[in-house]
Amino acid sequence: MEDFPYNSHIQASALISIESRSFSDEGFESDCGSWGILTYISLMGSANLEETEDKINIILDDSRMGTDEGKFVLELQPLRKIYFDAENNKFDGSIHGNLQTVLFYTTISILLLLIVVINYINLSTLIAGGRIKEIAIRKICGANRFQIIQQMVLEAFAVVLISFLIALSAIELLLPQLNNLLNITISDTQNRSLLYLYYFIGISIVGLVTGLFPGVFLLGISEI
Repeated sequence: MEDFPYNSHIQASALISIESRSFSDEGFESDCGSWGILTYISLMGSANLEETEDKINIILDDSRMGTDEGKFVLELQPLRKIYFDAENNKFDGSIHGNLQTVLFYTTISILLLLIVVINYINLSTLIAGGRIKEIAIRKICGANRFQIIQQMVLEAFAVVLISFLIALSAIELLLPQLNNLLNITISDTQNRSLLYLYYFIGISIVGLVTGLFPGVFLLGISEI
């Protein structure tokens, strides 16, 4: 069969049916004290997680492992939370990520982006000083506030879009080398349409912010 996706919780080279195992211990399938089998349950959208957990513990009460504090309580965990929860999934045989590391690098990325945006705003505002005559003539010819700001925003959006395309191309070309350098596998998300939507939203926000300030600055220019 084909390899499992990189983000799948199950990573296996072969699968067999537990019912057909000739080496299965008697009663092994019903032994809740074993940690060797991953169990998945598909719940309906209207299902209540806590009520479902209570019913499972009641049904399997005779098979649950006993501890000094009583019988072990079986809990359900959403698939989306497993990857960053290595503490409660030590024996699943899967690779887990570190949420703190992700948040750390995300914070650094946001700070770098803010620094770039601030620097670009300062540079754009400085350059806008050389366009005083152009904007003054446009205002004399009847250009309103919205048209001037729109021009600045569209120009900034074009610069941000071109910069993003160059950066994305560089990432695509250097991705194999980055994987080898960091000894990790960085792959594209399978939901590419959603990823590109996030890209567009980010480009729009950065273009709006970096174009709005120079546009407002140029509105204060007198036509005289």
